[in-house]
Amino acid sequence: MLQQRAHAAAGDWPEQTKQAYVDRCTPEMVSQGASETSARGFCRCLIDAEEIEFGQSEYQQMMSAQPDPNGSSNDKRLYQVYMGCKHFLPQ
Repeated sequence: MLQQRAHAAAGDWPEQTKQAYVDRCTPEMVSQGASETSARGFCRCLIDAEEIEFGQSEYQQMMSAQPDPNGSSNDKRLYQVYMGCKHFLPQ
């Protein structure tokens, strides 16, 4: 799914919005045991992938979704985004 939407949605979100997301996400991931570098990479990957997958038009659906492979279609989409970025985190 990510590949299909890449051209339509990429660049929809203002860079300052994306940076604010990374700035909020990174300390949360560090508190869960990730290094600063890993956390920042993971968070940047997430926001870039969320922008591609959901774009501006589906932002609210993304915000109400939970990453769950067995949930709603939006939950499944968000889960795929998370899985695509997990390589940034320690195993």
